[in-house]
Amino acid sequence: ATPHPLHRDHTLACLEGGKAVLCEKPFALNAREAAEMIDSARARGLFLMEAMWTYFLPAVTRLRELLASGVIGEVRLLQSNFCFRITWNP
Repeated sequence: ATPHPLHRDHTLACLEGGKAVLCEKPFALNAREAAEMIDSARARGLFLMEAMWTYFLPAVTRLRELLASGVIGEVRLLQSNFCFRITWNP
């Protein structure tokens, strides 16, 4: 883990070194920094992503597949809740 103000510098250093980057939030301090990081990754053909782990959940992956295939049709509204199931432990 690194302090938020260093995310840009560390990400750019890794990209310049040819490494893919998964950056924890906040991805950057502002839009300019984010654009610089994205541009650097694109220029090098490297993977760069904010580390939102829910992106890789099987249900989320399947939903993206269904949406892309058109089987669901045009989505006009999506409402979602994010929670964890926990057992009461006083």
